[in-house]
Amino acid sequence: MLQITSPQGQVGTAADEARETFVAHSMQTDPQSLARAWAEAAWKDRDLDAAAAFLTPDWVGHYEGLEEAHGRDGFKRVAACFLTAFPDMQVTIEESLVIGDKLARRVRWTATHQGPFLGVPATGKRVTVREMIVLRIADGKIAEEWEIADLLGLLHQLGAVPRFQLGAPSK
Repeated sequence: MLQITSPQGQVGTAADEARETFVAHSMQTDPQSLARAWAEAAWKDRDLDAAAAFLTPDWVGHYEGLEEAHGRDGFKRVAACFLTAFPDMQVTIEESLVIGDKLARRVRWTATHQGPFLGVPATGKRVTVREMIVLRIADGKIAEEWEIADLLGLLHQLGAVPRFQLGAPSK
């Protein structure tokens, strides 16, 4: 299980430099390393320009229940919305699988709702969201992303929608 968490104030260490060298070399052939470096830049370091550099110029993000995003600026706009609403987001990659030019991930993130999101003003509530993500890799960069997140579960945790039940409501 890979954990991507906020940095604890250490920057520029020898380990960081070694990791950067390894990632730069291996991401040319290893989708796992490419996806990890991209996710760390976006969600751990919160450096959206660095994260966008891992994408092809014509990258497309397909987000179930939300609008598509196009190009590096589209990615930065979507990511900024998440980071504004959930600035303390911590991402855990629970499982990852590579098949051909695609990488599939099962992801869980936790955060505190501190800004508007999906029309819901900040609630201060702590949430946990699960997602399935598929990335298509082309020429050593991420060319496409498909993401299915449990938005209904998120909205329920924020108190914006009631909990749904199968069958008749209990009395």
